[in-house]
Amino acid sequence: MRIKNLLSGFCISMFLGYSATVSAELLIDPVGKSEVGKGEIGAFFGNSTVKYSTTNPVTSKKGTTDVKRQYISAYYAYGLSENVNLFATGGFILKAKVDGDESATSGDTGFVFGGGARGNIDLDLAPGVDVSWYAQLLIIKEDYGSLKAGDYEVARIESSTKDLSVGAVVAKTLKEGITIYGGPEFVFYKDGDVDWSFIGDIKKTESFERDKSFGLRLGGRKEISGMTFSVNAALMNESSFSIGVNMPFGGMGGGS
Repeated sequence: MRIKNLLSGFCISMFLGYSATVSAELLIDPVGKSEVGKGEIGAFFGNSTVKYSTTNPVTSKKGTTDVKRQYISAYYAYGLSENVNLFATGGFILKAKVDGDESATSGDTGFVFGGGARGNIDLDLAPGVDVSWYAQLLIIKEDYGSLKAGDYEVARIESSTKDLSVGAVVAKTLKEGITIYGGPEFVFYKDGDVDWSFIGDIKKTESFERDKSFGLRLGGRKEISGMTFSVNAALMNESSFSIGVNMPFGGMGGGS
C-alpha cells in the first residue's frame, strides 16, 4: 500500500507539473455575417491544447496541467440587426486527455455547448478592411479517463468548465473571395472544477481554470459556390487549429 501511495503521489505531481500553451476554442466564424432575419449554419473540426491552473489533491500545492482535445462542433447564427448576430453552438469532444512528459491519462470523451454574439464595427479604415467583434460563452464537460502509476490505476478524472471569451479582429478582403483576419482575444470570465475519483471510493474536487487569458486569433476564409471554407488558429494564449465550413440558411444571401 505504501508503494501505491508513493506512486500515486508521484504520478499526480507529474499530472500537475507539465506545461505548454493554453487554448480557448472559438466555435464560430468571427467575421461571418447573417443578414437581418436570416441565418447561417456552420461546422468545425479542431485540435487544441489547454493549460489549466489547479491544486494537487494529495499535496495541496497549486500548479498547472495540460489537456489535449479533438472535437467537432456546429453552430447556427441569426441576423438580429444589421451589425449584430446571435449564435448557438454545440459539439462532441472526440477525445480529451491529460498529456504530460511523465504521465498521461487514458483519454475519454465529452461535450461542449454555448452561445454568444458577433458583429461588425462601422469604421472607415481602408478599402476592403473591416473590423468585427465576438463574445462567446463556452461550457465544457469531459472525462479524461484513468490516471495510472505503472500498472495501478490511481484515479479517474472528470471536469466541468465555463469560459467567456471576447475578441476583435481586423479583416482584409483580398482578390478571388479570400479574406484574412487577426486580432486580440481575452478570456473575460473563467471557472471550473475537476473531480478526482481515487481507488477506495475516495473523491475530491478542486478548482480548474484556464491559466492564461490574453492571446491573438488569426484566420482566413474563402467563398466557393455559396459556401465559405475557413481556417482558424491562435497565438500566445493558446495552441489550437480548426477548419470549418458555413453556408446561408433560411434563404439565398442569408449569410457570408
